[in-house]
Amino acid sequence: MGLGFWAAKNESHDGFVIGGRNIGILPTVGSLASGFRDGAGIVFWVGAGLTLGYGPLWLIPGLLLSLLFYSTFGPRIREIAEQKDYISIAEFIRDSFGPLTQKLSALIIIFFSLMYVAMQLYVSGNLIAQVLSVQSWIGIVAVATVIAVYLFWGGYGNVVKTDTIQFFIILSLIAVPFFIPPTAEQLFDFSGFKAIGLETGLGFFLIGVFWIISSADAWQRVFSARNARVIRIAFPASALFYLIMTLSLIYIGLGAKNILPAEIEADDVFFSLFSTPEISAWLKGCIAVGVMAITMSTLDTFCYLAASTFGKDIAPARLTNSRAGYFKLTRISMLAILILMSLVAMNISDLIQFLFDTISLLFVLAPVYVLAVLSPESGSERLDKVMSAIILVCAGIYIYLFTSGAFADMLNMFIPTWISIGLSVSAVFALKGFKRA
Repeated sequence: MGLGFWAAKNESHDGFVIGGRNIGILPTVGSLASGFRDGAGIVFWVGAGLTLGYGPLWLIPGLLLSLLFYSTFGPRIREIAEQKDYISIAEFIRDSFGPLTQKLSALIIIFFSLMYVAMQLYVSGNLIAQVLSVQSWIGIVAVATVIAVYLFWGGYGNVVKTDTIQFFIILSLIAVPFFIPPTAEQLFDFSGFKAIGLETGLGFFLIGVFWIISSADAWQRVFSARNARVIRIAFPASALFYLIMTLSLIYIGLGAKNILPAEIEADDVFFSLFSTPEISAWLKGCIAVGVMAITMSTLDTFCYLAASTFGKDIAPARLTNSRAGYFKLTRISMLAILILMSLVAMNISDLIQFLFDTISLLFVLAPVYVLAVLSPESGSERLDKVMSAIILVCAGIYIYLFTSGAFADMLNMFIPTWISIGLSVSAVFALKGFKRA
């Protein structure tokens, strides 16, 4: 909140919008790593540590592969973004394919971002409820209020500042496993990599690839980077810190095996740590602070992302033609998002299932982004219509699979993505031909 009041006096319109396109290596690494590590992910990885061991770490190679893609192609995209004054990835999609593709991409980005905001509010609100023995809605409202203050005044500039501060708080969680220690046998039991099965392991690998490639907030880190060197160093480096933070959460889950009941659901493991007498009050407080930093880091990122995407890609142009107009609309949008998603958060029941169901829709945009990067700024009206139709078809398939319960099989969540890849590549080669690749 203090950053918010400071920004009210010192932040420029450019700083509010995209951090002045002057973000260095350390803030970019911190912002990426802490932004990737979200509240729902904490609940998942701690629960996975207890139930699956190291198995879900198949996600890490996929994540590294996608970050190397950013490191390779990001510098050129940053240069284009600076020349064209892009704020959102959807604006880049507009010039690569057309306005219809831009609008549909923006709508999916906004939907995903809103659901991610709701998940962070759910985790942080329920955490406060556990620690302070209050109702979860009180915690949700309290967190939303804090986020509203510093985002309202500071915008994207404060997202990066708070993410950097929160990054160092998050790293403090590395010490927690020393106080909830797993046994040596648990620590060196790598059988989970094999026990998880080929299908599930492949599923986690693909999540690592598509999740980061289709992450609009990661593309904003490209746009805000000071120069090409920042992108080439910061993106791969963030994978190391993500791995360290993820291992610390798995170790907490492994240690929890020794103090929690044997029969416990994965999504209950994390919150159960705060009700067991086996963990001291001060340690619970340290965990709570670290987790609050994680959830709020992700929350502010996706709240700003949803608001900025709405302002630049959906709202009437007359409202955002000037920096001042965009500034005003984004502020109003962020407040509205926090209010509405607080209500959604109060009605979430199965958090982990909610997480996987949500991210799988975003994956249909991965081939759109990759093809745009490989052949930028050469769209046509015909290609725009075809790509828009592909996105609509894949979104329709996603809705059908979701409503029919098909996502219970992990690999089914990638069916819309594979269809999107096949159709998008065919359309681009037929109508665009990578003439400017």
